[in-house]
Amino acid sequence: MGGMASMCIVLFIIGALGFHVNQNVNFAMGGLLIGLNFIYNCSLGPVCYTIIAEISSTRLRQKSIVLSRIAYQIMNIICGIIVPRMLSPLAWNWGPKSGLFWGASAGLSTLYCFLRLPEAKYVPPPPYAHLDID
Repeated sequence: MGGMASMCIVLFIIGALGFHVNQNVNFAMGGLLIGLNFIYNCSLGPVCYTIIAEISSTRLRQKSIVLSRIAYQIMNIICGIIVPRMLSPLAWNWGPKSGLFWGASAGLSTLYCFLRLPEAKYVPPPPYAHLDID
């Protein structure tokens, strides 16, 4: 949750800085993009694999992993099509303002995680569970 919310904030800042174009702002956006990559690699990047593998039941685990990988690949195809159009001056010419779009997407994802993602709580085994006392 914290990683998603942080990414949302950073993306909105990048999008807002897109309205002010000068050399210092470009360096700030570059630093924020590096920070965004760091936040992703420390939070959401590795956690999503754990969530997918551990939240689903044993019977549905393989199917859940396959469906999540398919959804991931479909989103990669969609992003591979729209991101170059967002950044290209010959197409949509959004440039850094596309951070507003991705910030809104991250905000909706944060809201979804808050409302729908089940809590992964560790439940320790009862004491003496290893002893077979009847």
